[in-house]
Amino acid sequence: MKKIVSKSLLVLSVGAMMFTSCNKETASDQSKEIEVKVDSQIELELSEFVDDDITNIGNSIDQDLFKLGKQDNRKGKFYGDCAEVTREEKGSVVKVTVDFGEACEDSRGNIRSGKISINKTFNKADKTTNFVYSFKDYTFNGNAVKGTKVLKRTWSDKETGLATTDKKSTITIILADDAGTITRFTNKKREWLEGFRSGNWNDNVIRVTGKAWGKNIKGDFYRTEIIEPVIIKNSCENRFVEGVKHRKVTNGKEFTVDFGNGECDDYFTVTVDEEEKEVKWSERKKKFKHMFKYN
Repeated sequence: MKKIVSKSLLVLSVGAMMFTSCNKETASDQSKEIEVKVDSQIELELSEFVDDDITNIGNSIDQDLFKLGKQDNRKGKFYGDCAEVTREEKGSVVKVTVDFGEACEDSRGNIRSGKISINKTFNKADKTTNFVYSFKDYTFNGNAVKGTKVLKRTWSDKETGLATTDKKSTITIILADDAGTITRFTNKKREWLEGFRSGNWNDNVIRVTGKAWGKNIKGDFYRTEIIEPVIIKNSCENRFVEGVKHRKVTNGKEFTVDFGNGECDDYFTVTVDEEEKEVKWSERKKKFKHMFKYN
């Protein structure tokens, strides 16, 4: 009888161990699956950084030229002292070309090459300024950027000088090291809340609303909508400090990205399959080094 009981206990013990082991493996698999899904969203967020960086270069140049007056040639600040900025005026059109040469490193360690051209026109009738961006062999940390960007700036407050910009982009980002291709189409509005044309890029605070869509690295179609305005503070290392995005991918997955409550911290939250995942920007950026380079 004791032998039978012993054998039964042995079977139960082995079964329990196998069940526990299976549970651990299942939990581990689920964790890895969540991690892969989160990574897919980080790739799209970082691709937006590349797109947004181009806009910031144009804004920085515009502020520099406004502050320093008309100049034919000058060196860059935000975009690197090694960048050559050339300004040509033909009638109502001002053409600015930013030439980064073969490799131009900015103060944060990002390396750009090639050229960005910006055609700027002012419409006196409705007091708006249009900016059209184009690229020639332009790369950002080895990622090739092709396409166009069109911005329309409207003065929203004559007393403060603050402005609203409507941004439309058609961008293809060919990632370095054959990591894949991301396409982006955007229709967004950027509103300066603080610091417009102050001459100090770091005091800019911007509110962003709108939508973006395109294809991710795997070729899946995605659509992103800002459901709570995104706040950008240029004084913060990770400039996106507030706001919520909702993203849907054709594979049926839906994601929410929450940038926080306005604090300059290193975290944001991705929700996938009803599970929240806190993400540390600095760690993810190192992982996706094919998109960014850091000191």
